[in-house]
Amino acid sequence: MTVKKAKIQQDIISAMEDSSAGTKGYDTVATVKRVEDDTAWVHIPGGVDETPVTLSIDAKAGDTIRIRVAGGKAWVTGNDTAPPTDDTTAINARINAGRFDLKFWEGKSVRRYMGCRI
Repeated sequence: MTVKKAKIQQDIISAMEDSSAGTKGYDTVATVKRVEDDTAWVHIPGGVDETPVTLSIDAKAGDTIRIRVAGGKAWVTGNDTAPPTDDTTAINARINAGRFDLKFWEGKSVRRYMGCRI
């Protein structure tokens, strides 16, 4: 075997070993297509199939999320559609979501206001 052939053969072996070591991790943005339990199925731009992503933060169908792909796994690192809030804001929103202004309804018929006919 000539030196040139040996060099080419070594380069091929080296390239094959490098490719089998796995791909380098990367961050990207994706759109959530559906959510099942703790897994979101997302569409990564340029991809053909939906990719399963482990939910480490909340996300729902239609959200634009940031994901990290590395070592054959993917997980959510951020949600651009619904960024996190501090606990105070979330707690106050939950408490006030069920309340309504009693002064507004004073003397008014709820049925008439809602368009109900009885």
